Amino acid sequence: MVNFAFQDVEHPYPHNILTEKDFINEEWPPATWPQLYTVDGWNQGAGYFSFFSLNYEDAQSTLNIASTEPPLKTLPDSYDVCSLPYWFRKNGLETNIVALDEILKTDENFIYYFTIVMHDHVEWYQNVNFNSFSIELISAINSGQCSLVINDAMESTYFSRRTIDRFTANLRSSMIKPDKVTVLTGSANYLYNELPFKLVHWGFNESVTSEFVKDYEIEKNADAKRFLCLNLFPKAERLHFIYEMYKNNILDQFNFSLCMGETKGLEDFYDGKYPWPWDEDVENFALNSPYTLDKEQEQGFEEDRHLNMNVKGPYFSLPKFHAEDNLLYIVTESIFNYCVPFRDNGMTRDVSEKTWKPIGLKMPFIIIGQPFGLKRLRELGYKTFHTLWNEDYDNILDERLRMKAIVDLVISLSKREDFKEMVESCRDIVEHNFQLFQLRSPEQEMIKEVASFSSLDFVRARERKARERNTVEL
Repeated sequence: MVNFAFQDVEHPYPHNILTEKDFINEEWPPATWPQLYTVDGWNQGAGYFSFFSLNYEDAQSTLNIASTEPPLKTLPDSYDVCSLPYWFRKNGLETNIVALDEILKTDENFIYYFTIVMHDHVEWYQNVNFNSFSIELISAINSGQCSLVINDAMESTYFSRRTIDRFTANLRSSMIKPDKVTVLTGSANYLYNELPFKLVHWGFNESVTSEFVKDYEIEKNADAKRFLCLNLFPKAERLHFIYEMYKNNILDQFNFSLCMGETKGLEDFYDGKYPWPWDEDVENFALNSPYTLDKEQEQGFEEDRHLNMNVKGPYFSLPKFHAEDNLLYIVTESIFNYCVPFRDNGMTRDVSEKTWKPIGLKMPFIIIGQPFGLKRLRELGYKTFHTLWNEDYDNILDERLRMKAIVDLVISLSKREDFKEMVESCRDIVEHNFQLFQLRSPEQEMIKEVASFSSLDFVRARERKARERNTVEL
């Protein structure tokens, strides 16, 4: 039995609450954080922290927090994807939801955690105020009774030396021993690094997206397009790729979306980074966005900035019509990397839910992402398509050269008269990937590490408490 402690266990969705006192910087998080999306009246505008809310009323109505007993097959509807108890139960471990205040009065082990989501450029590692934890909780963490877990596996912070030092200093300033803290990361880059805290790899996006898989019987439509390329949030590489397809007069072979939002001028890009030539034609193309798919809206997908986001499973949904209406999926990944040494995003090496979608839909794919994404998939046992087209782009570090190789590849594929036959020849590869996707359980290593309570400090503390009780009884 694994105990999970929450501040509020009376609510149907037990959760922990993040209030203003839980931030070191009073100006962080900004009061002007933009609204991300609204689902059934739920505003996630301030919800960068799953299981946390900036006020209790939001937490009361938030669906994206841990359910006490979510049925396995209702995960897409329950917004339970960030719930660690869910993954423990799915893998056969019994869990017990307990009140934090109550379990601190015992000598039982427990897990206390929060999940960080949607934190692009948010420096949580230095802004979360661990001094807001009670003395009792800090003592339980340091003794080994409590496993403090920060689930950063969805977006995954780039742990540079500076980030590591700041997080470690933040913990120590709160009298928390760093080696008693576990951070879950979706980046396999740190698998062999020794850090002051425990950094545990979890392929979160693979775990979650696989929950949405259905073994569809896919019949390609007669008018299926050659390429599918979906772009929800504005990024330089996404604009450049779609613009190159437009400039080469092959967008008629695409089902695509591109929503630039307010990012329509060169100065609008983050840090002014647009590594390719910017001219009036590019700007006019950006100004004409959003480019949308009619079927996306007909099937219940949100409009404008919410394209391709199914309200019952944002980000992770696998619409059957994507596989029926398209032959090859061009994935625009979360991270592309504009420079070495990748100052902002780092090298995560693990792909996001965007790449798992074509695998779940049994579709061949090309990845517009950071280098070595395909190599990482092969390390996990998946197959890619180097026997059918050139995948050398995956090994190119320079972002301009990598993008050029991808653009040249897609243009060459667009001219192939045997395109449908080529895609049909991928059947064995996509079937292998689909079966492996269903079989793998990337969360198992995370479960083993998070549920490990072997601290000698805690054993000694428990023995000391027992001696104290015996003394009182005598």
